[in-house]
Amino acid sequence: MKNNFLFFAVTLSLIIWIFSCKKSEISIDQIDSQTPKIENRDPFTSIGGDVWNLIQDTTDVESNKINWALMHFAKATNQAVTTPAYNQLIIDQMWASPIPFGGKSIVDLCSSNLAFKNYFETQLRSSLLAYVNSNPPVYVSMQDLQNPNWSPLIFLTSILVHNGVNYLPYLHFQKLTSGMTKNYNLPIIAIGQQVAGTDDEDNIPGWQGNTQILISEDGANSYAGIIIIIGNSLVPAYNQNTTFVPLQGLSQGIVQNQVNDRAPNDINMTQWQIKRGYRFEKGGKSELAGGFYKYHYVNGYIQFDEGWDMGWNSIKISKNDIYDSKSFTGYRYSFRGSSTLSDGFMMITYEKDWYAHSYWTLPCDSSVLFDMSCSEPHEYYFRDCTGYPKTTWFTNNDEFIINNDKSSFKFKWSGE
Repeated sequence: MKNNFLFFAVTLSLIIWIFSCKKSEISIDQIDSQTPKIENRDPFTSIGGDVWNLIQDTTDVESNKINWALMHFAKATNQAVTTPAYNQLIIDQMWASPIPFGGKSIVDLCSSNLAFKNYFETQLRSSLLAYVNSNPPVYVSMQDLQNPNWSPLIFLTSILVHNGVNYLPYLHFQKLTSGMTKNYNLPIIAIGQQVAGTDDEDNIPGWQGNTQILISEDGANSYAGIIIIIGNSLVPAYNQNTTFVPLQGLSQGIVQNQVNDRAPNDINMTQWQIKRGYRFEKGGKSELAGGFYKYHYVNGYIQFDEGWDMGWNSIKISKNDIYDSKSFTGYRYSFRGSSTLSDGFMMITYEKDWYAHSYWTLPCDSSVLFDMSCSEPHEYYFRDCTGYPKTTWFTNNDEFIINNDKSSFKFKWSGE
């Protein structure tokens, strides 16, 4: 009974959300009708077969349902971008998003234009129909698909639930908009889920037009065209005072590394450990990434002085070593600190999924939303927000240890 009530509550809230925005509907009457051009397919590999066989997760029922829903959202999006008006609508709204990487909820996108919503729902029905006689993770009857009052958008969104958290279907670019040239060529559409059996590659499936392809991180980074990834995310609450900070791509101008007149000191990581029970990767190895940020306050809001990826990005740890809670020692350059700080600093390490984005607030300031390249927001190993105010930090050969239930890290100041 409790589960039925929860499903009803989620469904009702989605209905209200989707239909409450008609007054702000965006017109697409004047959009260019030229057929989107396909970019060069290199460096991707064409693949055949049913994409569902590539992303099934037999180890986690909820995760499997999410993968199932994302596949249908991706297929519908891939059809939508072949229509010039809808292709431009999607890219324009993503480009205008204040969220890093053009983050945009599919629910919001459908709410902005009734014609697009109707088209998208039709494509979702068509995608679901292809599996009606199979054994999908969530059963959909022919009666539902033929019912004009049944919404596949609401239904598929309602099953994006994992560990008690309700997500929304989410679009984001693979690169920051500052690193791309806006165009309306046919984008690659990808499912933000790792292909089974590619432990070290982190390949994801997608489409370029009608061609089904396999996309690696290196291939995506070298591709000159636009890649849109469909994933599940918590849509962050934000206002005009919110600062968005992506935890990757820091060289592209979102957070500038401005050391200039500060006394630089190399900070090195000398020990690292991920503890048993806190493995967030389904493949053979977990990939750690991290960042360091220094900030000060202006009129009560955080301004970032400098920030950069950890110098050791990334470190991979096998599932067996995590099971054994194995501790590693070494001397990995992490970041360049300073013996003097303004208001404070923060550090973060997390499980990196290059194709995904999650959001969380800075522990010491809720007006800052960080964009993490990981599938779910709990997939961090530590986030340390200390030193506000703090005028001195490391001295020569000092060590800074962070130890919690998930992990243990040791950092050491190596001197100027």
